[in-house]
Order: sequence, then C-alpha cells, then structure tokens
Amino acid sequence: MTTSRVVQLPLEIQLKQESNFESFWVGDNASVFETMKMMAEGFNSPQAFHETNYFLWGAEGVGKTHLLQAVCNRAAELDIDCAYLPLAELLSYGPEVLQGLETMRLVCLDDIHQIIGRREWQVAIFHLFNKLRDQGYSLVVSSDQAAMHIPLELADLKSRLSWGLTFKLDPLSEQGARELLIDQSLKRGLQMSEEVADYIISRDRRSAPELLETLDKLDFASLSAKRKLTRPFVKEVLGW
Repeated sequence: MTTSRVVQLPLEIQLKQESNFESFWVGDNASVFETMKMMAEGFNSPQAFHETNYFLWGAEGVGKTHLLQAVCNRAAELDIDCAYLPLAELLSYGPEVLQGLETMRLVCLDDIHQIIGRREWQVAIFHLFNKLRDQGYSLVVSSDQAAMHIPLELADLKSRLSWGLTFKLDPLSEQGARELLIDQSLKRGLQMSEEVADYIISRDRRSAPELLETLDKLDFASLSAKRKLTRPFVKEVLGW
C-alpha cells in the first residue's frame, strides 16, 4: 500500500485506517511506541530524528504490523511519500515490486524473515536499503526474530539490518491483558469484572488481536442475548 504518491504495487495491498497510534495498546512497549510516534510526527519538523533505520522484532501478535501501518498512516496525513509492504503477500510478485521505492521518504517492510532462502529478494532489499540511507530517507523493518539471528544468505543485508535503532516488542503481561479486556469492554459499553477477564486470559491466547477478537464475539452475543458478561455466559458463548 502506498500513500501520498503512487508506486506500482498490487492493488489488494491496503493500509488499515484503524491501525493508528491512538488504537495501539502500548502495554510494556512504551519505548518503541514513543520512538515510532516521534519519528512519524517528525517528518516535517526541524527537530526530527536523524536516525533513518528502525528494526522491530517480536513474536506474532505483539503489534509489529500495527505500528508499521500506524507510521505510514501518520506520514500520509503529513503528505509524506511512503509505502507499506507486507512481504508475505508480495513474494509471488517477485522483487520487481521494490523498483521505484527509493524515491519514498518512508518505506516499511513487514516480516522480513519471509525472504529467508530467497536471495534475489535479499539482494533487492540490500540495494533499496543503501539507496534510502544515502538520501536520508527512512526504512522501518519488522521480523519475528532479532536481525542477528535471521538466517539470511546475504551477509551484507543481515549486517545492514543491525544498523540504526532496534526494538523488541514484548507480548502482553497478565496484567496488561486484563487491563486491555476491561478497557476495551468499557469502550464497547460493556462491564467486565476482573474475575471474568482473568477467566478469559486463563483460557485464551494472550495476544492483543486474539483477545480483541474474543471480545468482539462476546460483545455481539451480549447485545443479542441482552446478558451481562458473567463467567457462565462467557463459557457458554465461547464453548469452554
């Protein structure tokens, strides 16, 4: 997905407008959140960061994609040429889709571990990295593992990914998951006790997207049945 200025990418690649900084659940990731927000806000500011390369890593569901899209959405609002590329969805098109991206002031590459074993992609991203950095343009990369641990065949690219700022996104703690459920329930007009929240956490996976998907189901069921979110009702709705 591109914004501000068009680059020829597959039409189905779209930014989610709801993926913004306001909707990101920070939890224990305040440092990376504040850094990425300041970077995005600083494109048109003389006080902008001088660093151009950012590497975010962590397990699935910790918010990497959300943050990358939030950066692009904010840059677009500031009329900054930018591009968001989910590599898992683009591999079948070949590395030719990267052509022209060196003219973007911001490029976000999501899930770079997807190019393991794909040398032609690694070479193309290596050249893109160098061209963007030479111009002082920004590159934000995400992965499920630290840059030094990604088994890339192109050692020069692996080295480049370690440049700049690196952040690990941590999963929700038990307290963070509880706060997320209770806060998001209130925003939906629901009342959820700590007991019910703890019951959901003990049975459900703890990533924010999965907890919110569970809450969506409970919200719909509660509205339809006109029932409160009690433990027996949650158990009934979720089949536990």
